[in-house]
Amino acid sequence: MERRDSFLGKQIGKVKILEKLGQGGMGIVYKGQHLLLDKIVAVKILPYHLFSSEEMRLRFLREAKTAAQLEHTNIVQVMDIGQEEDFDYIIMQFVKGLSLEELLEKRQCLSLEEAIPILRQTLCGLDFAHRKGFIHRDIKPDNLLLSEEGIVKIADFGLVRNVREKHLTGTGMIIGTPHFMAPEQAQGESLDRRCDIYALGITTYY
Repeated sequence: MERRDSFLGKQIGKVKILEKLGQGGMGIVYKGQHLLLDKIVAVKILPYHLFSSEEMRLRFLREAKTAAQLEHTNIVQVMDIGQEEDFDYIIMQFVKGLSLEELLEKRQCLSLEEAIPILRQTLCGLDFAHRKGFIHRDIKPDNLLLSEEGIVKIADFGLVRNVREKHLTGTGMIIGTPHFMAPEQAQGESLDRRCDIYALGITTYY
């Protein structure tokens, strides 16, 4: 018998959790109803088994603070951050649509006319983040969300790094998704914005 998700139906801050959307290395994402704003939002929760790691907790909180600085049409917007007794959470913009990965699973291949607008919008979002001093480090089809209106939103800034804050992640620490990594990233070398451009190139080929 499958164990019921304890977060379903629970109220976290001002948001009631409705359903689970997905799970990754940096947290579990749920769809929720913001009770005061009366709108659908996404809620990212740091899992209990990661909360005991201070490094992971700090990285999770850094994701929220970083993404909150990146107000751009092509980046998922952070709305709020909060803490409960035994977990932290981020309330984010809910993107109604599907990821590029999901679209490719359905279509297998996109025409050049379809792919170029996705590429161009992703580059706009990345350029904004890069000019603010941030690199994403995990660009891949699963982290590019496509709204019903055709707007691309870059998601999951859990691996984001401020290139001005050298102490946060140093040389030798390998983070990201192997199939989309630049060689220097896979080797644990220091990175700059070119690793995002490389990953987007692999994504475009994919």
